[in-house]
Amino acid sequence: MWRTLIGMHDHVGISFLPSGHVRCWNDMIMATFRKKLRNCTVNSLDDVRLIAEHCIATTTTTTMTTAIQSDTVENKLIQAILVGTDDEQLQIPLYDWKKRFEMIRQLKQQVINDNLHFDISIDTPGLIQCRKNVKSEFVQYRLIDNENMSLVQNNSLPNKLILEPLPTERRFYLYENVREHFTDNRCHKLWDCDCDTLESMRQKQPKRKLNKEIAKDEKKSKIQRPRCSYCKQIGHRESAFGKVQCPKKRSDSELLAVDDQVQFDETQSGIVTEQSDEINIQSTSSPICDEIRSTIINETFNEDDFEQLFN
Repeated sequence: MWRTLIGMHDHVGISFLPSGHVRCWNDMIMATFRKKLRNCTVNSLDDVRLIAEHCIATTTTTTMTTAIQSDTVENKLIQAILVGTDDEQLQIPLYDWKKRFEMIRQLKQQVINDNLHFDISIDTPGLIQCRKNVKSEFVQYRLIDNENMSLVQNNSLPNKLILEPLPTERRFYLYENVREHFTDNRCHKLWDCDCDTLESMRQKQPKRKLNKEIAKDEKKSKIQRPRCSYCKQIGHRESAFGKVQCPKKRSDSELLAVDDQVQFDETQSGIVTEQSDEINIQSTSSPICDEIRSTIINETFNEDDFEQLFN
């Protein structure tokens, strides 16, 4: 918007692919850069720049292998340029563009999501035209009010940003915790004060925990001790992997097993006693019983006959 208002461009058009179809060299280069940065030794910003340059493709190559072998800056589609040095010296000045563009309103997120084509022209100053596809009609949105147009139409550069150096506490932290990962010839860039200042900072600063210790403490705090669902006590579970872990349930199970065994033994002994009685009754034999048995089978008796027989 600002470039069209000051006459640097007559027309600026931006088009996007639908969601999920955006693929470009930047995605692959940044992924390769992150992977190399994790596996390479980096001691300075120049090392970071060299890693970035090896991940940049060229205009005459089609594969990353040949692109890495090309070192000519002119053929680079994307160039890696350091904004500053390790000594906190800016190579590219930074300007307060945020204050310059505070009069320009931002599009709502819903408008950005619903449209894929955006057009800014010098013929419609302060307006942006949006449409969903190439065949649909443009919908205009005003980003700059008419009374603020003169404030934005200023071709002079905004004020430069003055960056403050790292505070002493931050440099001391880097010296104490990051210095071991640097080579010896790079240590002076982290801390250049005298030994007395360093010793006084050590006395002021409390002892910091290492990242491993902090992660270990956080892991311990998140872990909760288990509660048994049988006895409701903390420290163990009722069962794990099919085995009973609760002592109370284990003892109760043993007592229940003993009671069941006693009842089973009593039942079995009763059955054996009844069977033995039947055997004794069946095996009992006498002359009178034999006579009664044969008489019952062969003849019919009345009550007088039974009384006479037994008397």
